[in-house]
Amino acid sequence: MIRKVIGIVLVVCILTALSGLIRGGGTGSSPAATGPSQEEVKKQEETRPRDEQSAKRQIVTFGVIREIYSNLRDPDSFKLKSVFIPDNDTVVVSCVEYFARNGFGGMNREYAVGTSSHGDFKFSPNNAGIWNKMCAHKLGQDLKTYGEFALERIKAASN
Repeated sequence: MIRKVIGIVLVVCILTALSGLIRGGGTGSSPAATGPSQEEVKKQEETRPRDEQSAKRQIVTFGVIREIYSNLRDPDSFKLKSVFIPDNDTVVVSCVEYFARNGFGGMNREYAVGTSSHGDFKFSPNNAGIWNKMCAHKLGQDLKTYGEFALERIKAASN
């Protein structure tokens, strides 16, 4: 008796599922769900270059912070003051100001610039000429929050 009831319930469940599939319920086969609209495609195409540029900026910033951290005498003393990305269409530039402990135990304010053009990365620590040319008095984007995140990742990877 119990086997008959279980069999009937099972058949009813299967038939219900099949009828839902045949009618297209919940399968996304309605005409409105056939694909993204032209507006959505246009919006995605407009944001793609900005996303790629943002990713490049983050990669260069990560590289600068990693180079600074790996070259410090006392990496645990490393504190970011600012991370700045100046507006530049030809070269991706990341300007980092930071504090670090020197050999005598005092804290120094230092700066470094990372640049990337055509896939190559150049790191310039404490070079006033490059800092003044690429970073000083420039408009751009503040990436200190990302810089702090990158520093935490670098510290975690080095331990």
